[in-house]
Amino acid sequence: MDKSLLYEMARPEETDEIFSLYTSATANLNKRGIYQWDDIYPDAEIIRTDIVHQHMYTVKKAGRIIAAFAVCDESDPEYCDGIWSIGTYTVLHRFCISPEYQNKGYGKTILSHIEAMLKEKRIDYLRLDAFLQNPFSIRLYEKQGYSKTGVIHLRKGLFALYEKHL
Repeated sequence: MDKSLLYEMARPEETDEIFSLYTSATANLNKRGIYQWDDIYPDAEIIRTDIVHQHMYTVKKAGRIIAAFAVCDESDPEYCDGIWSIGTYTVLHRFCISPEYQNKGYGKTILSHIEAMLKEKRIDYLRLDAFLQNPFSIRLYEKQGYSKTGVIHLRKGLFALYEKHL
């Protein structure tokens, strides 16, 4: 694990910086022909709501936010279509890494930290969805041992459902 990374609960005064991270990542995805996120999702209001409900975490390196993610028990109703294991679970939402830090192992490192954090809280499974047209996230989750539990249709298209036993 990279000890230079600082994981913190996001604070309201960081909303603009976090939203800027998502805007930058969205532009980078669009450049690659991956239209997973847009000006509707995730928007600043979703980020604010995540922060208020204490679902949003930041990852900082040298005092700068380089990644953000939300974890909570809530999921889209379409998650009911997944074939899930029985046990306690939390859902990972909006996992985002600054384009400057992508393809450098940070995804794996941060995901491992999230898993360890949830395991400490005695959560059995981490669940998430991944846009089927985003080969980078699909590869990350599958390399990290996530099992596909189904495919659902959300606003932007088809998403694979995944879970991992912690």
